[in-house]
Amino acid sequence: MRDSFWTNYLHQKFPGRSSCFWFTFLLVIFLAGCSRSPRFNPGQVEIHTKPWTRWWWMGNSVTKAGITQHLEAFAEAGMGGVEIVPIYGVKGDESNFIEYLSDEWIEMLLHTLREAERLDLGVDMTLGSGWPYGGPWITEEYAARRTSALSPDGEPTGQRVKRAAPGAEGLVVDHLDPAAMRFFLSRFDSLLMQIRKENLPLRAIFNDSYEVYGADWTRDLNNLFRERMGYDLPADFLFKEEYDSLDLHYWQDYHLMINDLVRATVGGVISNWCKEHKVLYRYQAHGAPSNLLDLYGDASIPETECFGSSKFNIPLVDYDLDYNEKQFARPHPLIYKFASSPAHILGKPLVSSETGTWLADHFKVSLSQVKPQIDELFVSGINHIFYHGIPYSPVENGFPGRQFYASTNFGPNSALWDYMDNLNEYIRNCQLMLQNTTPDNDILLYYPVYDLWHNQGFDGNLIMQSVHNPESWLFDTPFGILAQSLLDWGYAFDYISDDQIELLAMNPDDIPANYKALIVPQARFMPVDSFHFLALLQSKGMKLVFLEELPSMKPGVKSNDQDPEIDDGPEIDEDKPGINFPIAVSGDYTSISNTLADYDIWPEIFPGKGLQFIRKGHNGGYVYLITNLDSTDFDDYCPLAREYQSAEIYDPLSEQRGKAQLGQSEESGQIRLQIEAGRSIFLITYNYSIDEKDWEYRGEKNEAIDLNADWTLQIEDPENDYYLKDHVLDSLINWPQLSLPWTSTYTGTGTYQINFDLPDVNQKYDAFILDLGDLRYMATVFLNGHDLGEFWSVPFRKTIAIDKFESRNTMTVKVTNLDANQVIQLDRTGIPWKNYYDINFVDIRYEVFDASYWEPMPSGLLGPVRLIPVDLE
Repeated sequence: MRDSFWTNYLHQKFPGRSSCFWFTFLLVIFLAGCSRSPRFNPGQVEIHTKPWTRWWWMGNSVTKAGITQHLEAFAEAGMGGVEIVPIYGVKGDESNFIEYLSDEWIEMLLHTLREAERLDLGVDMTLGSGWPYGGPWITEEYAARRTSALSPDGEPTGQRVKRAAPGAEGLVVDHLDPAAMRFFLSRFDSLLMQIRKENLPLRAIFNDSYEVYGADWTRDLNNLFRERMGYDLPADFLFKEEYDSLDLHYWQDYHLMINDLVRATVGGVISNWCKEHKVLYRYQAHGAPSNLLDLYGDASIPETECFGSSKFNIPLVDYDLDYNEKQFARPHPLIYKFASSPAHILGKPLVSSETGTWLADHFKVSLSQVKPQIDELFVSGINHIFYHGIPYSPVENGFPGRQFYASTNFGPNSALWDYMDNLNEYIRNCQLMLQNTTPDNDILLYYPVYDLWHNQGFDGNLIMQSVHNPESWLFDTPFGILAQSLLDWGYAFDYISDDQIELLAMNPDDIPANYKALIVPQARFMPVDSFHFLALLQSKGMKLVFLEELPSMKPGVKSNDQDPEIDDGPEIDEDKPGINFPIAVSGDYTSISNTLADYDIWPEIFPGKGLQFIRKGHNGGYVYLITNLDSTDFDDYCPLAREYQSAEIYDPLSEQRGKAQLGQSEESGQIRLQIEAGRSIFLITYNYSIDEKDWEYRGEKNEAIDLNADWTLQIEDPENDYYLKDHVLDSLINWPQLSLPWTSTYTGTGTYQINFDLPDVNQKYDAFILDLGDLRYMATVFLNGHDLGEFWSVPFRKTIAIDKFESRNTMTVKVTNLDANQVIQLDRTGIPWKNYYDINFVDIRYEVFDASYWEPMPSGLLGPVRLIPVDLE
């Protein structure tokens, strides 16, 4: 073979070496040059990487032109898709109503799918209208049923579909009867076939939270119960006023029977129907009288719900004092984990959330309030955000347009809209990382559902595990108390059900995560089969930890008629592994942590420092999302529970990325993190060294420059004859405190401007932090003609490069407030805008909405505004 130019050259330069030597030498050099250690790359942005929204078609009063206009706006703002929900309409608009599933309605749906495909958007849709599933074709034969002393088949509950659209009103289908559900679904067969025939991009069918109230029976349940349990349920059992100890075992069997029927119907029938039509099944299992972990696991995309707002201690993040916590509860990570855990165990790549439901009262929600709620969802394993939501509202309707009664309006009619692209971009950046990494939790926590089922229902016969009553079925139980402790101590864990224990034991290669230990909280009941599968897991290396005592009772009536106690005697089949469980340990931190340490399971330090986290894996190490939802900024060195050689930090807000600073001497093996209150960062670790630019840490100096006086304020709103020109402010004050009467009810933008000097600025500082202080609620800032970007999330700060400053500077701040003050004016002057069918319009306490008595919300730039000199380290 002819020598290459380089081998000929090297022969001349270094005589005596063979061509083979130089070929090998050059290959090594080439590979060395190509083997620069790669940074983690999460891949390409796709439609599911972006946030989606629930999209209400009120009265199905939509047009093709309006649909296109909305979808184009969504795409331009950076959204990934919509979920179509037909819903009740607006009074006075009846002539534009479209009957659900009519030819005209179907044409609107097909137009939506065609336009979504053109715009690279996704589309999901609910079946029926409103919720739960049902409609006008559901007769009493197939309707939801309840127990009756007069009939072994029970009687119809009479529940009708909530918030139904025109033409979709009707009875709720029996969610315990597979035949009834198949009949309900058959109404949509031809529609789905038409969509597939045209190859249109319908991604998923959505099923809202389980709110089938009072439906505790179904036809032929007595025979089904006898086949399943081997005995007859006593006829008077469900009508007793007092129950003895045997009755409580009847409750276990009854709940197990209902669980099986719900899973067969809502899980099995709907899921299989979706597979037949080549669409995904997106489902909210919460509220169901079933083992939530299994029911979520039956969905292609499990979906949780973020209802209300958390009481974060983050400065400048509000929560609504009118929210009825006692009635509705607050969102919580322990609830979110019921959706994310089966996704992790079963390898489902997407876990979604209904986000923003009653976050605050109408028109009072700010983006700075939305972001921490989403961060809490992210660190709980959620990676696919659905806004709740956006009503379809024609442009010609003006403000406030169509509004849904229980939502944050994230759409074009909201003051939030001009800044929504910022939130969408942030969510996209986070979800790109979270969707393209693998779960990395050490612990499985057993959900002892039979202890829960050893009771009558909290409200009626069934135990409905709703997001609104978690104290009754979750928080105050040994399981919930332990889960909260593990969360507080920094352990990474998922929940697991009995069926999922069997799956893990029998098919360990199908489980993508690598769990090290399974903890059983203090529980009285466990099926014997679950003990067998735990023993099988133990034989395969899984460490088992029992707290306080081993479960000692078999659930159900038959086992208690025979031998109710669990042991390792005759009931254990010879061909199954013997049980050699460790002695139970106490539930205190010392006992649990020591036991887990023996199994090489270590907590992360973050919760003890006021931070929340999720840890995931990538091919060369780990990815942490760490969020500071506490009251103070964080700047410290942190050890990690996973080994690494190098690490980098990625800020999904600014998209900056750099190599992290590792501790020296006493901080050896630790990483320096700076996370302001309200902010989040990704920490990416590697099991090799990376050669990247350093992350810029900020060292603040003391001599902050105050910019709180000598601002001029202008407000120009010609459409409403509102003008405030060149108004000089001695201090930064709330708009309602200005001298003009209209400013207290003004919604819109005000422009602030200030001139200030910074002599010798380039000789003193590396950069400045611009801190706007208390901003109500969003702003765009310009400095000497440079666009400094948009400020919309707390803290309202950005680091500004020194080259943007001059000796003499002009800063312009364009501030936009929320819609609440304008709505106050509408209600005080009696302008009608609440003209809805069904629930019409209610406030956050589900009382008639009336903003006329509201105090005007703070508006404008309230400061203090500061320029904080920093050294970049």
